[in-house]
This record gives sequence, structure tokens and C-alpha cells, in this order.
Amino acid sequence: MLKDDGVNVDAEHFEDIVNELYSYRDLYFESNPIETAVNFHSNLKTKLQESVDKIKSLEEDALKKDRALYFYVLGKAYNVETDYNSKAEEYLSKSVKLNPNLIDAWNHLGDSYFKKGDYLEAKNCFLNALNKEKNKVSLRNLSVVSRKESGKTKEDLINNVNAGLKYAQEALEVDPNDGTSWFYMGNAFMSLFFTVKQSGKTLIQAMDAYNRSENDPSSKSNPDLHYNKAVALKFQEEYESALQCFDKAHSFDPKWETPKLLQERLIKYLNSIQDLICQKGRVKNKKLQTFIKNISPEKHLGHFQKLSGDKADGEATLKHVPLSELRPGLNENKVVLGVVVCSVLNEELVPFTFCIVDKENTCMGVTIYNLANGQGVIIGDTVAIAMPFLKEVDFTFGSNKFNFKSIRISNPLLMAVNGKPLPSNKMSSMQMSTFSEADNKV
Repeated sequence: MLKDDGVNVDAEHFEDIVNELYSYRDLYFESNPIETAVNFHSNLKTKLQESVDKIKSLEEDALKKDRALYFYVLGKAYNVETDYNSKAEEYLSKSVKLNPNLIDAWNHLGDSYFKKGDYLEAKNCFLNALNKEKNKVSLRNLSVVSRKESGKTKEDLINNVNAGLKYAQEALEVDPNDGTSWFYMGNAFMSLFFTVKQSGKTLIQAMDAYNRSENDPSSKSNPDLHYNKAVALKFQEEYESALQCFDKAHSFDPKWETPKLLQERLIKYLNSIQDLICQKGRVKNKKLQTFIKNISPEKHLGHFQKLSGDKADGEATLKHVPLSELRPGLNENKVVLGVVVCSVLNEELVPFTFCIVDKENTCMGVTIYNLANGQGVIIGDTVAIAMPFLKEVDFTFGSNKFNFKSIRISNPLLMAVNGKPLPSNKMSSMQMSTFSEADNKV
């Protein structure tokens, strides 16, 4: 028997020790200020050692009562940290061999294998648990493993992502109020965005899932949640909120440098767009005037030319308008035309970014999604954009003030370059992702 702050803990209740350890981890910031985040991992190590000492002090009685349960509790304790721990694998393996019906032991063993990078063994563990009982932990972890599985073809990758999405949805069917499951759901949508189609609707679904996750006290302090939310916001071109979320991710894990790196990249990217718009791509005036003079709606509207003009039957048509007439949001039934004066350096693959100038000498940024790697436009190309979606950027972040306009193109088919539609080989839905797949915490 062990004394713990005046409370007697015996072998019959030793499982409470490890549950308290996990509550300490998941609810750390409910009782500790954000300023202590830098000490979180060291404090968790201390709490882990205290918990292990308590568990081992009950070893003799616990082994007599239930050897499988004792090894499970000890293995679960060692599995509390983000990194792989060989002791967790050792004790959890002993547990499931002694009692193959311990669902939680299978799930934690699968999580241990996942941290080790052995995704096949991890999947087998989660399936073993799921075959015994439908449970949210197995389902959401299978969502991650499915997305990690390699594929020989694009179709294989898409199937894996769709399988991951299905598992995440099933996890929420088991418990619609679980914040961690909503986090996994958001990540499944982000995988869909990067692997299948860079759709604005998919980003909205991911954001909705992340916001639901943030409402749960056990998941709202997860730095990966705020990092991935920042990435989703960045691709929604909600830049101010994205920068704030990168800040929050770093606050919850000050030793994790990636959020700060991505934040710095985004600030650099926004400053580049703003600077190039103000300077009209830094093109010399004589050359710029030649570019502008050569813009011809008759030549460069391409297939959109056939849709322009009035129709007797009153059908909607595309009206060629200058950039200055665009309003925030979707500009239906309008088409704009400009010449490319520069591309904007972006350390991320998505979106491809450039600036155009129209006949009125107005300069604006353009971001394109769903383009194949290495494809895009070059300086001097004339670009027509149908139904342009205008984004207005106007905010201050730290010492940086941003104020510019850009057009977002999600579907390259709404473009014509030098009077011709983009060929199909320039369009792609396969891009590298920057969101964190570190969602394997059970």
C-alpha cells in the first residue's frame, strides 16, 4: 500500500495512477499558465517517473491479481510522451500476449509502434482492437495509418486518403463530442485538400473540425491543432488569423521551431507580394508600357471572348472589366485581363503567385491553386481570369503592415493564357503538404 497525499492507493485501484498521469498531460494548461509551457516536457517526465514509481510499488499485489492489467498500466504510463519509448512497447506487448482482449492495451501498443515508425504493426494492433469492439481510438488511429500508407499510383494515394477520412468519420459517430477525434477529422480533410483537390470547401470542413476540437479542454492546448489550423487559414488566405495561430502553436510548445519558421515564411511572402504590387513587378517603365499597349481583349480573352457581350435571351454573360472594378469576394459574370509583370517567390509549393497589370495600369496579385509542380505563367504572358475572386488584405502584425489586393484562382480552367486555356498537363491536385501529421496521441 502506498501513501499519496494522505490517500491510500492499493493494487485494486492502481489504474487510477496512470489515468491521473494522462489527465495531467492533457489538461496541463487548465491549471498552469501558458508561460510554463517551456517546462511542460520536463514536468511531464517528472510526473511520469513519479507515476511509474507508484505503480511499481504495487507490483507484487498487482501481478498476483492481474498480470496483463499490470503490464498494460505500466506500458501506458511509459507511452504518455510524444516520442517512442521501448519500455512502452515491451510492457504493452506482454499485456496483449497475456490477455488479447485488452482493447486499450492494443491501442496503446499500436500507438507505440506508430511512434517507432512501424506503421504495419501499428495498423495490425488497431485492427485487433477494432475487431473486438468498435471504439473511437482505434478508428481515429487507423485514419492516420491509412494516410501514412504508401501507394504505387496516384489512385492508391487517393484511396488511402479516402479510407482515412472514412475512419475519422466513424470515430466521430462513436463519440461526436470528442475533441481529439475532431482534430483527426480536420487532418483527414487537410490530407484530402493536398492529395485529391485543393478545394475551398475542403478547407472550410477542416476549419470547422479544428474549431470543434478547440472547444474541448483536453485538446485545445494541442500545439499541432493550432499549427494545422494555421496552415488551413493560410490556404484560405486568412493571413492575419494564420499568423496568430502559428503564434499560439509556438506558445504551447516553445521548443518546436516549425511554427515560427512557417510564420516567418508567411510574413516574408506577404511582404514580397505587397512590395511587388507597389512597384508593378519592378519592371522598367518603358517595358511596362509596351506590355500594357500589347494587351488586346480581342486576342487575349480567348474562349471567354465568345461569352462576352449582350445576349438577346437575357442569359448571363461575362463582362470584361478593369481590375479597379472588382469587389471583395466572387465577381460573377466578369472577366479581367492583364499582363504578367513578375512571379512572387514562395517557399511553399502552393499557391503559384504572380502579379498582373491591366490597361488602366492597375497592379494586383494572383494566387493559383491546383497547378502541377513547375507549371505557371511567365513575365509577358497575358492572362484572362473569369469570375475572379478578390481578396483584400489589410492588417498589421507586429511591425508589419499589409494592405493589398489579390485574385484567388482555385480552378485553372477559369484562366486563359495568351488567349488559350491552360492545357490539362498543367493542372494537378497532387502537392506537398506542410501540415503536421503528429496526430498519433491516444
